[in-house]
Amino acid sequence: MKAADRRRPEGDATMMWDWGGFGWGWGLLMMAFMAVFWLVVIGAVVAGLVALLRGPGRREGPGEREDAERILADRFASGQIDGQEYHERLDTLRAARRPGATGGSPSPR
Repeated sequence: MKAADRRRPEGDATMMWDWGGFGWGWGLLMMAFMAVFWLVVIGAVVAGLVALLRGPGRREGPGEREDAERILADRFASGQIDGQEYHERLDTLRAARRPGATGGSPSPR
């Protein structure tokens, strides 16, 4: 077979064996961007499901309730409130912590 016979005919489409001169670098970059894209999408879905399942009334964590008791104890220790008010407010905080509790009204100041 002669070299002239192996030439492609005029107007024949060529295959992009080298991705149009872009090489492997662009392909790897595209794969990295796709991986980051899907990680962001999956993370957003998981965060949305967690927020949905927690519900509107469960935004506070356990640390916030403990902080409330600590603040109440500090106020009692500094003499800002008396023993009766301390125990009433402490009972109110702990009652609100129980599932299904509506909480109580705090005692007047």
